[in-house]
Amino acid sequence: MPLESARFELKPLGSIVGAVDGVWWPRSRNLRDELLQVYPLLRDRVCHLERVCYRYSNWDSVPRKVSIDGDIVRLDGYTTQELDTVRFVGIRTSLVFALIPPGTEPEVAELASMLAMTGAVTQSAHALNEEAADTTARIHQRQVAERVWDDEGGHAPPPSRTAMRPAEVTP
Repeated sequence: MPLESARFELKPLGSIVGAVDGVWWPRSRNLRDELLQVYPLLRDRVCHLERVCYRYSNWDSVPRKVSIDGDIVRLDGYTTQELDTVRFVGIRTSLVFALIPPGTEPEVAELASMLAMTGAVTQSAHALNEEAADTTARIHQRQVAERVWDDEGGHAPPPSRTAMRPAEVTP
């Protein structure tokens, strides 16, 4: 079975400074399997990945080390790691990614990703995820309310597209 592409976005070098360096929306809570898909996308920015720091509650059970492309990478779980973040640590580089939980609705994930990638400096990754979920829920509620209003006769029917003929005048 072919691997699905990783849902992963990295800010370009020299881009807007923010709370995170990118966004990752894994397809599962299996950190080991997800890292195998993400590593090729990180390789150019994190020279020799040494460790991945994560919050225990974001992932299912994780081994302490994993082999990726022949390198041993330590997987360090913490209870104090900021919610919904993952830190990739290399020889001279450390990148923090906002983590969009697997199973998140696509609309919510898209909005959370946009918020994180456009330089939200003061908000945590978890706050961005919550804001995206709240905003999307409000949009859906408004759309439902508008449909109900329309169904109850709230809007007049759209004007006819056929041209109206001027009234004939007889002398």
